[in-house]
Amino acid sequence: MFKVAILQKRAINAQIDKNIQSIITAMKEASGNNADILLLPECFITGYDLPMTYKKSIADDDERIAMICENAKKCQIGVVLTAFTQGDRYPQNSAFVIDKSGNILMKYSKVHTCDFADERTVEPGNEFKVCDFDGIQLGIMICYDREYPESARILMLKGAEVILVPNDCGSMQPRIRALSTRAYENMVAVAMANPNGENAGCSCAYSPICWDRNGKCVDNTVLMADDKTEGIFYAEFDMEAIREYRSREMLGNTFRKPDAYGELLQKEIKEPFIRAGQKKWSFSSEAEKYNSVIGRTITVIVDRPLGSYHPKHKDIYYPINYGYIEGIIAQDGEEQDVYILGVDKPVDRFTGRIIAVVHRNDDVEEKWVVAPENMDFTKEEIMEQVGFQEQYFDSEVVM
Repeated sequence: MFKVAILQKRAINAQIDKNIQSIITAMKEASGNNADILLLPECFITGYDLPMTYKKSIADDDERIAMICENAKKCQIGVVLTAFTQGDRYPQNSAFVIDKSGNILMKYSKVHTCDFADERTVEPGNEFKVCDFDGIQLGIMICYDREYPESARILMLKGAEVILVPNDCGSMQPRIRALSTRAYENMVAVAMANPNGENAGCSCAYSPICWDRNGKCVDNTVLMADDKTEGIFYAEFDMEAIREYRSREMLGNTFRKPDAYGELLQKEIKEPFIRAGQKKWSFSSEAEKYNSVIGRTITVIVDRPLGSYHPKHKDIYYPINYGYIEGIIAQDGEEQDVYILGVDKPVDRFTGRIIAVVHRNDDVEEKWVVAPENMDFTKEEIMEQVGFQEQYFDSEVVM
């Protein structure tokens, strides 16, 4: 049997040390009940605290992750440890699979970030992963990953037998039905942990076994928690029975027809599915992202002209024109801000060429820098002119 301890509890935002203690307490309790692994809700170390910044997220080598690894070894229990972690330049929504010896087997970062909401400031992962946990092939989906059948399907194709799902959202009824379907169609066991609360909770687990040997339907529900109870729930999966079922039934990767699935790899999005935020992370690298911006000609609406003051912070004087681009949504959810260089008088609108991006290492925003055609500035010259505002941030100029 493979026994999963599922923590249904709400983390405290920005209270990492308290959340760590909650995790250690849960590990001890779950170990005492002979669980093999503890599954946490989404981003439990940091709390699902949005919008998240790079500075507030934690590094992979953070000492508090090491502390959990030490306690995993001490308690002889695995953990699916969740947090906002530091990606290349932005936070990522991540899960670490830690084994009973305290080793990190795998780090997975959420692929399907909620770019329609506050996760627009979060950098998505770019692959689904499977690891060997005591002879069981484990995959991870995080929250919104569950809404896309491809997530579980890819994990199944990579060999997953069990998929564990850290989660933090409400309106759970259609979502838990989707998890049951993911288990059924891929012949994998699925367990999900969600924080307790009004219209939340409902942590659950499903077996892939939906028929007995005589073809009679059986209920594949292993666990269904209520919405409000805080605590640890347990789900036991009979891996021998699951493996036998997978060896004889006709789902999973048995009679698929991949040659007919070409459209699944098409990147074009058409109505009625076009939404704001869809193209934000459609780059293979940071360099590609900046290269796709720099050199473009754009029109800027100037709402803070040269000689004006910040509408809220009256001590910030604008020695250059500053504005935004209509219709382009930045990572803070507002329209993209722009510094205008090379124009020595106040203007209300300006068309020019993007020559650089000001990237903030400690904030979610980036500022574009625009100048007249055929006019260039060095990084040092740009930083000197935008320093009136960038002096409050850890900023760098990318060209």
